Formats: sequence, C-alpha cells, structure tokens
Amino acid sequence: MKIVVASRNPVKIGAAKQAFETLFPNESLEVTGVNVDSGAGDQPDSDKATRQGARMRALNSRQAEPNADFWVGLEGGVEIIDGQLMAFAWMAVQGGGAYGLLTDGLYTREGIYAQTMIIALTPFVNPLYPQSHTQQKKYTWH
Repeated sequence: MKIVVASRNPVKIGAAKQAFETLFPNESLEVTGVNVDSGAGDQPDSDKATRQGARMRALNSRQAEPNADFWVGLEGGVEIIDGQLMAFAWMAVQGGGAYGLLTDGLYTREGIYAQTMIIALTPFVNPLYPQSHTQQKKYTWH
C-alpha cells in the first residue's frame, strides 16, 4: 500500500506512517512525502484557510503521485477567537511543539495526531462503513 503525505516534514510522515501501521498491520506500507503547495501560506490564519490548505495538499499530492493508495494532507493554523489566539490543525504535525512543551514531553503532536488520524481512517477498515478498504482500491483523504 502506497501512502503519500503532502509534506516532506519527517514528523508529518511519521505520524501518517504510525497511523497506517496501526490500522493496516498486515499490509506492506510505503509512506513517502512530497512537497506540494497548500495555497494557505506558511501560517494559515483561519479555520477555513487551514482546512482548505489540508484539502489542497491532499489533492495536489494526488496529482504529484497519482499511483498511490492514499493521499494525506496535513495543515496547522491559528485564528483569533473571542480575543484569544487559538492554535489548531487539520491533521498538521510539526515536532513535539506545544504539546511536548506543555506536558513535559509526555505527549507530542505526532502522537496526538497519529491517534486522530487512526480515528479518521476507521471508515476505510471497518466493515460497517461502505467505503471500507475491502471495497475500494484508491483513496484521497483530507
């Protein structure tokens, strides 16, 4: 199974790899990163821009590597909500970041987002969902 992560960031690639290894333990996995444009700039400043950035990364990685099984877009952003700066992600992963700092290394973004990605991938492996991996060969995930 070939998974293309829309980034060359080793932490993002690692999170995707960890999630796919967990949900597809019997598959031979090839997880690679590609450098593609998100259209959201270096630091998206709204939920909408962040979500769109993750989606564009997935779509652009599919164009760059059309023979993969999954294309994964990850994007992090910030927005001022009720006068406070809020940080969030649509599956964006960068190092230990604030999670590592605030939890004294107990949690990392990679670990948190790998768990979140596992939840998002569940419809592709659980037979209760019509799009489970037994029924489709190619996926775009964003």
